[in-house]
Amino acid sequence: MADFQYSKLSLVMQNMDAKNANYFNSLHRDDRLFLQQRIEHFPTAIQNLLVHRYKSQPDQVKANIDLRHTTDTLSALLPVFLRNNFNASEDELRDLAQVYADMCRDKILTIPRQPRNSVKATGQDISKSCLKNSADNSDTFLKLALTHFQPDSEIFKVGFLKTSKQVSKSVNATFRASADNFKNIPQKNPVNALVRTDANATDNAEAENSVNASLRNEAQLLAYEKCANFVNGLGLTAPTPDKSKTLSGCIKRMQDKRWWLKTLRKVIMRKTEECMLQLNKVHKHAGIYCSDITASNRRFQKARQLKMMEGISLVNEHDQRYSLREIHDLNPSNPINRRNELMTRMRGFEDIAKELGHIGDFITLTCPSKYHAAYAKSGDRNPNWQGFTPQQGQQYLCGIWAKIRAELDRQEIRTYGLRVAEPQHDGTPHWHLMLFVEPEHLNAFRAVINHYAFEEDGDEAGARENRVKFVAIDPNKGSATGYVAKYICKNIDGANLNEGAYGENPIEAAERVEAWASCWGIRQFQQIGGVSVTVWRELRRLRKLEQQDITLTAIHQAADSSNWKSFVTLMGGVFCKRKEQTIRPHYDIEIDTETGQISTDYYDGFITTKLKGICYLGQAIITRLHQWRLVISQSAFRSHLEFCK
Repeated sequence: MADFQYSKLSLVMQNMDAKNANYFNSLHRDDRLFLQQRIEHFPTAIQNLLVHRYKSQPDQVKANIDLRHTTDTLSALLPVFLRNNFNASEDELRDLAQVYADMCRDKILTIPRQPRNSVKATGQDISKSCLKNSADNSDTFLKLALTHFQPDSEIFKVGFLKTSKQVSKSVNATFRASADNFKNIPQKNPVNALVRTDANATDNAEAENSVNASLRNEAQLLAYEKCANFVNGLGLTAPTPDKSKTLSGCIKRMQDKRWWLKTLRKVIMRKTEECMLQLNKVHKHAGIYCSDITASNRRFQKARQLKMMEGISLVNEHDQRYSLREIHDLNPSNPINRRNELMTRMRGFEDIAKELGHIGDFITLTCPSKYHAAYAKSGDRNPNWQGFTPQQGQQYLCGIWAKIRAELDRQEIRTYGLRVAEPQHDGTPHWHLMLFVEPEHLNAFRAVINHYAFEEDGDEAGARENRVKFVAIDPNKGSATGYVAKYICKNIDGANLNEGAYGENPIEAAERVEAWASCWGIRQFQQIGGVSVTVWRELRRLRKLEQQDITLTAIHQAADSSNWKSFVTLMGGVFCKRKEQTIRPHYDIEIDTETGQISTDYYDGFITTKLKGICYLGQAIITRLHQWRLVISQSAFRSHLEFCK
């Protein structure tokens, strides 16, 4: 691991530009040391902002007081580990991730072993245990499992010692082999050597099995508790077991360098942006939508990703080869394709609404004042802001929409359309919804939205004017698709726009919006109602249908010709439930054709399913015919000087 204890003063000096460095040298020695100690652990860009703020104060006393208050506020936002590593490089983050993963493994080693004569297990018990945990190939499971078996027993020597040598080759095969060994042992013969002298051992097999299971569970719980306490103690959030994560999977995550690296990167990115919000550097007069740091980092990240994709290829069983960059350019990951698809679906919904006589309503939902960091006109700090991040603002909007949707269901008010989440100038999210509703339900529909939109702080100043807005779409004045088109373009690539919402360059604005969404993990677009877009995409992969079915052929032709209106109608209509649609996506387990091994989740061992095609009238139609493997060139992960900052 690299040494994180830098020469702090020299590092701060190196990171400053010439103007700030000259000012730094002009300070009294005590003030210089105070300034250095206060800003040394922040990223370079934040250091320069703090020095500029320090210089702008009328006298040295006020400058020191303001610096202390500001840095205390920023430091309070940071997790414990980040206070010494906020300015760490990528290589240092990788080293730190490895150290933390190793420390979690060390926590397991401190768990006391069970006494030899405290556990009695049968070969059948161990066999079942191995089969049950066959997907968990972590060292943790082996250490915990071996805790309960006698080292001098025959089954330990024959089974587990042999098994442990094969772990590096194939974990799944290892557990399968060890399980077979256990099955071949007569169940009357106990595993532990000490138990062999006990004539009544076989009579207590069931009790012994439950004891072993209980002890294994206790050991895993203790291991999880130790690792989780370590993670939480660093100011991070430990993974918790739920429907998608097992207890052993959570332990394995906390022992894995990749999980740590991903977590550290995300925390540093978001805490950097949170610090910039605290410094009031995210608004239309500073860094619109997101800070300049986040926008710049995202630009370099995307450039590196595209360069890396050129060096990684997918090869199928026929030796057909395509680079990931080629595939990226052909699917919805490409901004142009994503924009075109959204516009096609929106136009299709509008055509259906016209045919059925439904009314289009354009709704804008905005967060309460306490979520807004800066004023729109001046960019000055909003005194009502309570330190909420854009992520928390998005959670608020999701929460009220969940209540709105539930109430609409209770009143049997049906709707369909598109939702766009975009940032306001200071990064606070707000939603634009282009929805279609049956005319007899329009007033009740608006009443439900109004009720929940004003449920929180609904009586504050400006709430009635800004919290929620409705615009009825008049076909005589313009189309719903045309109305929402600018919001789609603004949030994807800025195409066909003269300027942004605040007069900014639309191309640069779109880049900053995408960086904002990436930083805070915000889903920008969501279809509401309608039918499965997955089926639409899978049908467009098919060049020709072998089945001679009128309905299936018609749906395929509608998808292939980009006719969303006909596609939705043939699939069952805009109000059709997913399980009742004519065609549904088909998922199946992934099996390696060479080894026969079933693909499982790396951490939790769940059998994974992948999209294979579509299901029509109970029959699977495979659209993904090939098995692909990754081929990585030596240049794929090579550093490129043109991307170095």
